[in-house]
Amino acid sequence: MVLRPVASYRVLGSPPPRRTFPRPKLELEVEHQAWLVDTTSTSVAAFWLDGSLWLSGHDAYAIGSGTRARLPPSEASPPGLENPEPRSWVSLVPKPNIRYVVTAGAAQAPDPTRTDPTALLDQILDVPPPPKPGLLAKALGMQALPPEAAALIIDTTDEPPPADLPAWLADLQARTIDLSWVANESGPGLVHSFRAPMHDETNVRAALLDHAREDPELTALIREHAEIWLLDGGGEPVEEGRLIPDDPTRGWIEDLELDAVARCIGGRAGSWLDPYTRQARLAWDLVLPGEAVLASLRELVEQPTIVAVVSATEEPVLAVHLVGGIDRQSGELVGFALQRIWT
Repeated sequence: MVLRPVASYRVLGSPPPRRTFPRPKLELEVEHQAWLVDTTSTSVAAFWLDGSLWLSGHDAYAIGSGTRARLPPSEASPPGLENPEPRSWVSLVPKPNIRYVVTAGAAQAPDPTRTDPTALLDQILDVPPPPKPGLLAKALGMQALPPEAAALIIDTTDEPPPADLPAWLADLQARTIDLSWVANESGPGLVHSFRAPMHDETNVRAALLDHAREDPELTALIREHAEIWLLDGGGEPVEEGRLIPDDPTRGWIEDLELDAVARCIGGRAGSWLDPYTRQARLAWDLVLPGEAVLASLRELVEQPTIVAVVSATEEPVLAVHLVGGIDRQSGELVGFALQRIWT
């Protein structure tokens, strides 16, 4: 089973003028997530990495079976934390079906009987207005400051691991993780996933290139950029390495090694506080390193392979990377296509 966090959060108050999002300095080889929910004078934060959960705020709680327990702070901080602020952390090994809550500022203690996270956030941030200033304060022009509060809820679920590569890709999409090629500058990185019979073909590289030759979406992508390159006189349309020997607009083959592209592939997801405003700031960041992507590929398929088709022989604007292997259950070719566009 795979333990997954599902986060809910909310703030009450003005955004901070400056902030530093907490990030691990080390390049971890596992999927990791970070949250920062803040106002001008208060904040809560969390890390989920390598089987541990770290919480930071004024108060932290574990809720289960209608009961609430306060969590004591730890003397340690998350490993590799970059630019750590002077804050204390709670360190724990998360358990399935347990809710973890961290609050700060004027936030109320969470009601353990409220199961809906939205209703729980309503209760936590149901902050009474500040007392009215006295006569002296009024005479001095002093005003009561509006309350500020922050709350982060992390629910935990236990889910079965994906059974095959298509299920793994569907899981990434369900979690809004953008699987992409590093330095892709335009559009989504993932073009599509595919499944096809291997027939008598035992060479995964050849089967991936057959998919590139036959798929209309990939054909259109490569042809568009290859034609522009040829019309602009970008270079000699050399014959060696063409995907289609008599058609240079179908691109050229580039062979790659899986281990060599570990730093080139990755996944990312995130969300924002105050989106679409000048105060927008990152609240959640999920990182899926290339090492983790390749580890999943090797676990789910036989003969994991990568090959690319590029739109030009020199400095191609478009490269389509085909990644896949043989499904361990059905024996079919399964894989996905990632595009990299330099604009």
